[in-house]
Amino acid sequence: MLPAAALQRIRSEILAKKPSFGLERSDGVELSACFIDRFDCPLGPVWLASLPKLGESEVVLQVDERLKGHLRVGQRMLDFSTSVVAPQASLERSDCEHERVILIAEPTDYAEVQRRRWHRACAEEAIFGAASLYFEGSRVIAGEDYELRRGMQQTSVNVLDISGGGISFEAPDSLGHELQIGELIRIRIDLQGGQEPFGFSAQVRNRRRCAGGLRYGVAFYGDDHLFGEISARALHLVFLTQSAS
Repeated sequence: MLPAAALQRIRSEILAKKPSFGLERSDGVELSACFIDRFDCPLGPVWLASLPKLGESEVVLQVDERLKGHLRVGQRMLDFSTSVVAPQASLERSDCEHERVILIAEPTDYAEVQRRRWHRACAEEAIFGAASLYFEGSRVIAGEDYELRRGMQQTSVNVLDISGGGISFEAPDSLGHELQIGELIRIRIDLQGGQEPFGFSAQVRNRRRCAGGLRYGVAFYGDDHLFGEISARALHLVFLTQSAS
């Protein structure tokens, strides 16, 4: 818990700057909203914010739905938790049209986001070739009868960056399968210059919607020995990437 004075400074800055902020649902889906104001109501102090969006679409949440949030205050990134007080309400102001808004509980548990342990490097075409994602999924085959098939599936993905702890990549909307937080997958990345492909198991840590589909952040997965081997090779690729840029 932050000291009362620090909490008050954060609240004052939020009121003054009215920042945008992120909300993460329990399934890992990331939404965005914009702070409008705060006030005290019979249910306690609440934030008044724009209706959350996923991409360009507004999303109506559930009463009491618990959420993880994050926002930037000055040079600090803060995490917090909150819950939905009113999924949607009409904000009526005399000087403009009515606006649909959400009411969420005012956060009290702000925590500064720790700096990443690993330095990230953008995936350079001079180093990285095609990449494939392998995951366990289901398909329904239509014919005279429907046939359910479950097993390992493969699709091409676009690697965005790499670090000693994992990678991020973009999967197309056409995939037809959304990876879940905590799901185990396998990645194979072809490398330029005759290098052996870089293959590894990974665990999905985060995801968010982007213009071309879904962007995933995954962490290398394995016991200490295997993780060390994968991380060492990834760091070598980070070095090559920085040398090529």
